[in-house]
Amino acid sequence: MFKNISDKIKAVAEIICFIGILISLFSGFASILKEEILLGILVIILGSLSSWIGTLALYGLGELIENSQTIIELLEQETKNENIPNNIPMSEVLKPVQLSESDYNYDNNVKDDIIKKMIKGKISTLEKWRKEGIITDEEFNEKKKELLGL
Repeated sequence: MFKNISDKIKAVAEIICFIGILISLFSGFASILKEEILLGILVIILGSLSSWIGTLALYGLGELIENSQTIIELLEQETKNENIPNNIPMSEVLKPVQLSESDYNYDNNVKDDIIKKMIKGKISTLEKWRKEGIITDEEFNEKKKELLGL
């Protein structure tokens, strides 16, 4: 009953859309036969369009479930290739890993370059704010000294 639920949800969406369009067509043609031509045309167009738009979310849900199942299957294949024990639930395998500073393995030159670029960026922002009058010269010099560690 619940196997291939994504296909079933998408099929229900298609059926509802089809039925809605048929009802719009019959209602529209009935209005046209009653010599309410403009109303009939509006019912056909707007009814069909609203039926289609109304079922997009349901069809999208089916697509989302299908794609999620595909991702889970691919992850399970990946975990088999990585020799992860089968008794570990997928939620544990997918849990974010907490890294400590020693896990980053940057050498000091790279860290220093990153820090220098960050400081330069902050100083240039401060300069921009000073030119725009957002901060005073005193505030700029104080923050610049703070950033440079002086």
